[in-house]
Amino acid sequence: MVSRGVHQLKNLRLYFCDFGGSSLGVRDFLKSQELADFVNQNEHLKVEVFMRRNHHPYISATYINGFVKDQPLRNLPPEEILDQLERQNNTFGRSSTLLKHNSIKVNGNTQSVQGKWNNNTWNRFPQHQMETFKLIPRGMIDPPQLIPVQPKKKPDYLTAFMRKKSVLPKYNINS
Repeated sequence: MVSRGVHQLKNLRLYFCDFGGSSLGVRDFLKSQELADFVNQNEHLKVEVFMRRNHHPYISATYINGFVKDQPLRNLPPEEILDQLERQNNTFGRSSTLLKHNSIKVNGNTQSVQGKWNNNTWNRFPQHQMETFKLIPRGMIDPPQLIPVQPKKKPDYLTAFMRKKSVLPKYNINS
């Protein structure tokens, strides 16, 4: 997925086994033209293929913010593997657990900073237009007197550091 013109997915690693039955679809996918088309369409993406014997196949997607997502591919046909690659390419690099309160009502003891809900919130006349202010002509108020400000003397950091440096006590070698 692209956010502000920057592709979020940086690296895509595909792990498979060369003889395992659960990696059959991945091996067929590697031989097909679909993988080459996917790589050519996504030039921003670095695709790496690794062989791991005696393990189920999976893809590991690394995003620009450092988040890593692993997706298992065991017993999937090549079409669904391509769908999984597209899904990883079209997602942001963040955990879904960060999205809290999804369709869950939140009840708490603390009240809102914005105030309680009022049904007539949007139909009220603006308060700043209802208030009247007394206009004071400019000539009646004297401007405040300006006080000259002396620039502060900045400390010399080198001498301040040297002053704080403590000398280690000398140990008597003869005793």
